[in-house]
Amino acid sequence: MYHTPERPTGGTHPNGRTASTLPVSPAPTDFPRARDRIARKKRALLLMQWQQSYSLYTSMWFASHVAVMYTLGRLAIDDIPTGAARRDEDNFFSPQDCVELMRFTRDQIVLMLELLMVPAIIRTDCGFVVGGREALCVLLYRLAFPCRLEDMRLVFGQSESCICETFNWMLHFMDFKWGFLLSLDVQRLVPKLRTFAEAVYNKGCPLTHCWAFIDGTVRGIARPIRNQRFFYNGYKRKHAIKFQGVVTPDGLFVDLYGAEVGTRHDGYLLAQSALLEKLQTHLNSPSGHPVCLYGDPA
Repeated sequence: MYHTPERPTGGTHPNGRTASTLPVSPAPTDFPRARDRIARKKRALLLMQWQQSYSLYTSMWFASHVAVMYTLGRLAIDDIPTGAARRDEDNFFSPQDCVELMRFTRDQIVLMLELLMVPAIIRTDCGFVVGGREALCVLLYRLAFPCRLEDMRLVFGQSESCICETFNWMLHFMDFKWGFLLSLDVQRLVPKLRTFAEAVYNKGCPLTHCWAFIDGTVRGIARPIRNQRFFYNGYKRKHAIKFQGVVTPDGLFVDLYGAEVGTRHDGYLLAQSALLEKLQTHLNSPSGHPVCLYGDPA
């Protein structure tokens, strides 16, 4: 058992200080109490951390199970073919619907099947078998105007999964087969430079050697979880990615570069695409003089 010595109330210290002004060390009985207080605080902190972790775990568990049940319910109810007939050789869109829904006439769609070398039958990664013309219509319909898979399910009489797989398959096919055309098809463009320049000049442009138009475009995206500052475009006030496109007077993209993060300037896209070097090397007028593109100062 500890013994607490009594403090002196008077007298003089050898150094000249009185006993009442001497520093007093804590009593030995204070140390067990301090240890108990520290231990209680640690236990309370650990208990709080455990409660927070358990609450987070239960919330995640509940959310994941709700998401799974919702997905299974959607698959069982909505992701099935409708009673509408499929678009085959005998049941195709009307000529008016082709133009309004897919921006091409019926004869143009049939011609595109041959020119783009779309297979007669395609099989997606998940095993869906779709006719080539129906797959091309799915691609054109989806790219013509923003729409939901639910809307397309009612139009094509297919499940949402089948439509999604078909659309993605056609995108990969077009990029693999014809993606090189989006990077200055020199063989096609050189003979048409004079025609393009004359078309621009006849519309009132004072330039006689301008054959195409260049611009950057900002496409909004959902706010990313990470690196949000890199994608935020202060001018448009939204998270986005940027592309650079070159369009000729006939309305076709002849060069497309991207995507870059939304914070990049149009000048950065122009430098990274090496477009000016390509133009200087391959695209000149018949007299040898360089031609130009028209674009805003950005």
